[in-house]
Amino acid sequence: MELSKGTKVAIWAGSICLFHVIGMLVFRAFIYADMYIAPEDAYGISDLIELLIGAVFLVFFDGIYFIIFHI
Repeated sequence: MELSKGTKVAIWAGSICLFHVIGMLVFRAFIYADMYIAPEDAYGISDLIELLIGAVFLVFFDGIYFIIFHI
Protein backbone atom coordinates (compact mmCIF):
# COMPACT_ATOMS: atom_id res chain seq x y z
CA MET A 1 0.00 0.00 0.00
CA GLU A 2 1.42 3.34 -1.02
CA LEU A 3 0.55 6.54 0.76
CA SER A 4 -0.16 9.71 -1.14
CA LYS A 5 1.98 12.80 -0.71
CA GLY A 6 -0.73 14.55 1.33
CA THR A 7 -1.08 11.59 3.67
CA LYS A 8 2.66 11.49 4.25
CA VAL A 9 2.71 15.21 5.00
CA ALA A 10 -0.24 14.84 7.37
CA ILE A 11 1.43 11.97 9.25
CA TRP A 12 4.71 13.87 9.48
CA ALA A 13 3.01 17.08 10.60
CA GLY A 14 0.86 15.27 13.14
CA SER A 15 3.86 13.58 14.69
CA ILE A 16 5.80 16.87 14.87
CA CYS A 17 2.80 18.59 16.50
CA LEU A 18 2.42 15.72 18.96
CA PHE A 19 6.08 15.92 19.98
CA HIS A 20 5.79 19.69 20.33
CA VAL A 21 2.76 19.37 22.62
CA ILE A 22 4.56 16.73 24.68
CA GLY A 23 7.55 19.07 24.92
CA MET A 24 5.28 21.90 26.08
CA LEU A 25 3.77 19.66 28.75
CA VAL A 26 7.20 18.50 29.94
CA PHE A 27 8.34 22.13 30.18
CA ARG A 28 5.21 23.07 32.13
CA ALA A 29 5.42 20.09 34.48
CA PHE A 30 9.14 19.95 35.25
CA ILE A 31 10.84 23.24 34.38
CA TYR A 32 8.22 25.95 34.78
CA ALA A 33 7.60 25.32 38.48
CA ASP A 34 11.30 25.60 39.34
CA MET A 35 11.98 28.88 37.53
CA TYR A 36 12.23 32.05 39.58
CA ILE A 37 9.56 34.76 39.53
CA ALA A 38 10.33 37.91 41.51
CA PRO A 39 7.73 38.71 44.20
CA GLU A 40 6.71 42.03 42.62
CA ASP A 41 6.57 40.79 39.02
CA ALA A 42 3.36 39.71 37.39
CA TYR A 43 5.22 37.23 35.19
CA GLY A 44 8.69 35.80 34.90
CA ILE A 45 11.02 34.44 32.27
CA SER A 46 9.25 31.08 32.41
CA ASP A 47 6.01 32.73 31.26
CA LEU A 48 7.84 34.35 28.36
CA ILE A 49 9.42 31.03 27.38
CA GLU A 50 6.01 29.37 27.49
CA LEU A 51 4.56 32.15 25.33
CA LEU A 52 7.36 31.67 22.80
CA ILE A 53 6.86 27.89 22.72
CA GLY A 54 3.13 28.35 22.20
CA ALA A 55 3.66 30.92 19.46
CA VAL A 56 6.07 28.59 17.63
CA PHE A 57 3.49 25.81 17.88
CA LEU A 58 0.72 28.00 16.46
CA VAL A 59 2.87 29.25 13.58
CA PHE A 60 4.01 25.73 12.75
CA PHE A 61 0.49 24.32 12.97
CA ASP A 62 -0.86 27.11 10.76
CA GLY A 63 1.87 26.44 8.20
CA ILE A 64 1.05 22.73 8.16
CA TYR A 65 -2.67 23.51 7.78
CA PHE A 66 -1.86 25.71 4.80
CA ILE A 67 0.33 23.03 3.21
CA ILE A 68 -2.24 20.26 3.63
CA PHE A 69 -5.36 22.12 2.53
CA HIS A 70 -4.04 24.55 -0.07
CA ILE A 71 -1.73 22.43 -2.18
